[in-house]
Amino acid sequence: MNPTTIVQHGSLAINLARIKNIRIHPISDHHYELVFEFTGRAEYSQHPATLVWEKEIIYEETRISYESFEMADAYLRDWVESWKDFNLLP
Repeated sequence: MNPTTIVQHGSLAINLARIKNIRIHPISDHHYELVFEFTGRAEYSQHPATLVWEKEIIYEETRISYESFEMADAYLRDWVESWKDFNLLP
């Protein structure tokens, strides 16, 4: 299992160990979002009436907006490179 690695680009810090997918999502002709999809994480809670512990898998994503496709693509390439470097760690 890879160690947890948090990488920061600009104002965004991401745990590379939890990334499942990175993609560009078009919002309009001049507005794009860089979307980070993360692997699921388990969250446990105790039901108040039955006192039975319940497990729920939470899937999270983070979105960053850019005003041009070129800018979103440049950041996507930077993040993919960091992600590739992380996956090559021993």
